[in-house]
Amino acid sequence: MKKRIGISLTTVNPAFYWSWFSTAELEHFELVDLSFKNNNLHVFQKCDAFILTGGDDVHPSLYNGVLEYDHKPPSFHLDRDVFEEKLYRHAIENNKPLLGICRGLQMVNVIEGGKLIQDLGAGNNALHKASGGDKEHLVTVEPNTLLHQVTGQVSGSVNS
Repeated sequence: MKKRIGISLTTVNPAFYWSWFSTAELEHFELVDLSFKNNNLHVFQKCDAFILTGGDDVHPSLYNGVLEYDHKPPSFHLDRDVFEEKLYRHAIENNKPLLGICRGLQMVNVIEGGKLIQDLGAGNNALHKASGGDKEHLVTVEPNTLLHQVTGQVSGSVNS
């Protein structure tokens, strides 16, 4: 039986997430669209793992941020935030794997009581909003960390 991976809907380049899986991998996995627009919460129970995708900023009211800042998105999606919090809590309560990518990891941070830096400046926004494929950049892995131990790497290229 295929493992079902629920992927939260993003309005920013949604096809990227689906294209990460090869035809061979899809013999073992079924990708499930989890959509805040359709509010299909009933699908959570059918998933074995979850991906919280990237996209526009998390609504500032969820982490005591301010509504007005220089490089805020044209709109927020509080309905997405609420939907993804339910998805996250379901994953935790049912001990199911969850991967947060960019905004998805920020959402996990906020749900767990963390803060966010609201505005990383124009240069950062230009990098993330540029058209084309996935955005990749170099990361450095700190020695003597779990990530270093698991990967055996001191640097690498990652999507963001």
